[in-house]
Amino acid sequence: MQNNILFLEKIQKIDTEIKAIRDGEKACLAGSESAAAEAERLRSGLDGISAEVDAVKAQARELEVRLAESSERIARDEKRLGSVKNDKELHAVNKEIASALKVKRQGEQEKAALDQRLAEKSGRLAAALLAVEQKEAEHKGFTLELDEKRSEWHKAIEDKILERDAVASGVRADILKAYENIRSRRGGVGIAPVRSEICQGCFTHIPPQVYIQLKKGMAELETCPHCHRILYVEGQLEAV
Repeated sequence: MQNNILFLEKIQKIDTEIKAIRDGEKACLAGSESAAAEAERLRSGLDGISAEVDAVKAQARELEVRLAESSERIARDEKRLGSVKNDKELHAVNKEIASALKVKRQGEQEKAALDQRLAEKSGRLAAALLAVEQKEAEHKGFTLELDEKRSEWHKAIEDKILERDAVASGVRADILKAYENIRSRRGGVGIAPVRSEICQGCFTHIPPQVYIQLKKGMAELETCPHCHRILYVEGQLEAV
């Protein structure tokens, strides 16, 4: 019986290694798909941000034209000051200059606000572009890893399966079937050591009588009453 348990322990180790390889490939594939999807989502938002930047730039250009017109008007009115004929004309010209200066100041305030909005939206666009580039680079990295390692992973799994089959040939068919059934229901772990009367599969105490049976090696096949994994006493297999 101890030989069967010893072989099962070896099979469990191989199964764990196979699962780790498969999980690594799945994680890489999932990372690649996730990065590609996120890059596409971020890319789809670029048009909206670009449109906002373009709209603010158009407003700024229109305002710059108005400011230039105001400056030209002020310059013309200031030239007229030298040719005024009386106080009435002087008052009228000064009034026009004051009005134009007011319009210019308002325009400059609007321009400052637009510049701030443009800087903010340009910053958002730059950040969005960077985020897309980063996700695309991440996707490329996962894709390269998959291309480079997929055959290596598959070869490693094939070798592990051959090794597993060789070990499994030394286990009684009914015991191997029991192990497979338990493993399929318990996250890939069908056998667990017992340490200080605690099952290392579910970390709960096992009944003292079960522990005694295990230590004596009298049981045909002892399982944990809590997680139902096949049990063996830690350290005993080393002597087999």
